[in-house]
Amino acid sequence: MKKILISTVVTSLVFLVGSGTVSAQDDGMLVIPVELFTCTYNSRQDPDDLDKVIDKWNAWADENELDDYAAWTLTPYYFGPEQEFDVIWMGAGKTAVALGKSQDAYLADNDGLDDDFEEVISCDSHSNFASVNFKAPPEGATPATSVLTFSDCTYKEGASFSAVSARRWPSGRNT
Repeated sequence: MKKILISTVVTSLVFLVGSGTVSAQDDGMLVIPVELFTCTYNSRQDPDDLDKVIDKWNAWADENELDDYAAWTLTPYYFGPEQEFDVIWMGAGKTAVALGKSQDAYLADNDGLDDDFEEVISCDSHSNFASVNFKAPPEGATPATSVLTFSDCTYKEGASFSAVSARRWPSGRNT
């Protein structure tokens, strides 16, 4: 259930991230590299405490010119006994290299921010993935139809990544 909730939240938000955090790949597909932390508030800590640390993080990111990374804190609206977190940190890079550079910079010298975060929240998972938009709506328009999402897929033998984006029409023509 936790995996489904995280996947649903992230899928929805990735579409809201917009073109500011996407990069066009050689084959025309848009790839958004994303990282997630699922966290719980420590005793006597709350969103206001986290906001104070995030203000410090924003200043640190500005000082380190991390313009290719954006992050959001997400608070679940739906909840239940299977949900084991209070807040999600979702970060995205314009490219995988940008995400990696941001992570490297933070791990190399975060000016004590790691301790500040750990005072407010405890994170039990850190994951990353790439969200791929195979066919963007024209001129950034909102799609008139539903969004279809696949995750944790594998290719059949001999298949290629670019073959996934080829659309087959009943008449046999491709677009």
